[in-house]
Amino acid sequence: MDRETARIEKLLRRVGSDVDASAELLAVAAEYLAAGKPMPDALADYLARAFRRVAAIVEAPDGKRPEDARIDALAHGLGMTRNEGRPRAPIGGYDLYLTVAQFGDNVSENKLAKALADAYDISEMTARARIKEAKAKVAELRDSMGAEIRSAD
Repeated sequence: MDRETARIEKLLRRVGSDVDASAELLAVAAEYLAAGKPMPDALADYLARAFRRVAAIVEAPDGKRPEDARIDALAHGLGMTRNEGRPRAPIGGYDLYLTVAQFGDNVSENKLAKALADAYDISEMTARARIKEAKAKVAELRDSMGAEIRSAD
């Protein structure tokens, strides 16, 4: 993965929890468009999802004007609005579960939390909470898999 793609991926992980990430992504997309160069798939997908959200609005809800509803949909689709409360910090689900399943018992939780915090640009406290959730889910899956294997015997 090249430096620009890595930067885009990092910005995409921050969308929803950091409104500035959306603005940076739009600036990056504008550079690709102005240069006539194809943009990375992840950036194109981000824009396409937001555009589809706008295009899907035929009638505005709650008596809003359609153009106002479309502006709201675009801002929300790009991650430029805040939902009530702070949004849950994004961490790649399968990445987290695989990491916890493989290293959870062999690596200190502090070291694992630090690595996740750095990789996903979140606090170590948030990383620890996600590790705890993932450990519980992995244990649940291991138990259910064990039961299925025992019942197949």
